[in-house]
This record gives sequence, C-alpha cells and structure tokens, in this order.
Amino acid sequence: MIRKLDELDRELLLKYLYVEGSLNIFIIGDIEANGFSNDFQTIYGEFDEYNNYLSVLLFYRKNSIFYSHNRLFNIKWIDIFNKHEFKYLSGVSNVFKKLIPYFNDYKALHMFFAEAEKLK
Repeated sequence: MIRKLDELDRELLLKYLYVEGSLNIFIIGDIEANGFSNDFQTIYGEFDEYNNYLSVLLFYRKNSIFYSHNRLFNIKWIDIFNKHEFKYLSGVSNVFKKLIPYFNDYKALHMFFAEAEKLK
C-alpha cells in the first residue's frame, strides 16, 4: 500500500530512513526542517502487509527523491509521480535504474556519493 504521510508517521519514518542515514540526508533534513503539512513538500510511503516501510518518495518543490532500503521499486509509484510536477528525480543508482525506464523525457546524470566515516 502507498499513502501520503503525515506527522503521525514521523517517528517510524525517520527510524527507517536512518538505517542508511547518509543516503537519506536530504529527506531527513527536509522532514526535520519542514515537517509534513505545507504546500511545497509532500512525502509518501509504501508499506508491506505488516505496516513496515518498503520505500519512500519525497517531493520538495521541483525535486523528488525516491528511496528503498531493499532497493525495491513498485510500478504503482508511477501513479504518484504522475500526480506531481517535478523537474529532478534523485535516488541510489541501483534503485534509480529501475525507475528511469518510466521517465523517457528525463536525462540521467550520474553522480558520485562520498561519505566520511572517520575524521582525523
């Protein structure tokens, strides 16, 4: 099931996103800064039959970010994408590869991710 998220989802959503916190820094930051009820940001979640997160989609102004801890993509997300106007779509490459075939009008730009695990 895919549904729009609200403030009641905050705790479990952040727990899910912090599993790979560095990959989700933008989604986490947007939730912390803007919450769930405004006109420029919308967040959706996909759940399994036990109400566990499978994936998350954030729309922030003209940007969108898709994340799935298990690198899943459900075709039902396309209906949600079609309800929003966005210019940019971001995601981890092994998930992004599953999405991009549905967005023929978009050009993929691959970027590298760097993470500091320890500072001296």
